Amino acid sequence: MIITYRYIKKQIDKKKQEKAAQVQGEQVSPTVPDEPLRQPSSQIVEASPALTQAKSDDGTSLKWKIMLMAALAMPVFLETLDYTVVATAQVHIASIFNRLDLQSYIGTVYLLTSTVFLPLFASFADVFGRHWTLQISLLFFIVGSAISTGSMNMPTMLAGRGVAGIGAAGLLAVVRIILTDSRSLDDNNWQQSIMFLLYTIGYCLGPFIGGELVTVSFRWVFAINLPCAALAMVLAFFLLRGRVKGGQTVQQLPLSSDDSLVRPVKIPFFSKVLEIDWVGGALFMAGGILILLALNWGSTEEWDTAKVIACFVVGGVLFTGFIFWEHHIDDVWVILAIQPFVALYTPSP
Repeated sequence: MIITYRYIKKQIDKKKQEKAAQVQGEQVSPTVPDEPLRQPSSQIVEASPALTQAKSDDGTSLKWKIMLMAALAMPVFLETLDYTVVATAQVHIASIFNRLDLQSYIGTVYLLTSTVFLPLFASFADVFGRHWTLQISLLFFIVGSAISTGSMNMPTMLAGRGVAGIGAAGLLAVVRIILTDSRSLDDNNWQQSIMFLLYTIGYCLGPFIGGELVTVSFRWVFAINLPCAALAMVLAFFLLRGRVKGGQTVQQLPLSSDDSLVRPVKIPFFSKVLEIDWVGGALFMAGGILILLALNWGSTEEWDTAKVIACFVVGGVLFTGFIFWEHHIDDVWVILAIQPFVALYTPSP
């Protein structure tokens, strides 16, 4: 639909330009019948660089769209494929380990970690940059898939699913952040349409792939993620490195008591680590895990059981602490992270 709209709009604009040129020619021809319609040479010289720049921008934009979609296609596909493939095979996996009572946790643990780690990876993307946060997410996804592939019991399987869920949270957050950094609304609409198409393909192929892999071995359900994630890391390194928004690199520090005199100083890695809201992230993750566990246990057991009530109460307290922290101590955390390095690099009088 977007392609059709752009084509029709382009044709309408082209006809308008031809009609305007024709009207202008009719207005000029009676006054100068024997001389062809020409633009002054100065206007031609002035228009040529703009036209060349427009063509260059169009080519760069198209090239960037292709590179961006090639780099993000695999992470989006992995994110959707893992949900559907494992959902098809989790009963079979639990029966192999003789733990059918834990079969729902194969998906629940993955869903828990992929939900509560979203704000933390969003902070990573702002501080350390989009590309390196995407690489860390893919690394977590590979490690989690490898643990699940080689698991010999259900606890190891669930641990691998939890680690893979952490990576999925990064993929979910960073891909959308990169697409949000679009250069225009038209680019954003085009990119969102491609992403929805990839989601559709992943959700349609997932159950089929999961059913076929289970007939061979359940380990292939997780092993298929390893080469795909490795390919995604390579594509992201060559196509996105240096082309997407980076992290915080320099800090303006005063040269003297005059605030107008400043010099850029590279922010140390330790300072970047301190800029992450670890306290708020920990409160959010702990509270989110407890609330989601309470909802999961309450839907399968009695809502008035002790563990469900305890999870709701403790999770609510942690969420209240999270809101209080974010509302009152947000600026204090940044000051505590930067102030030691400001004092370190500020010249003595």
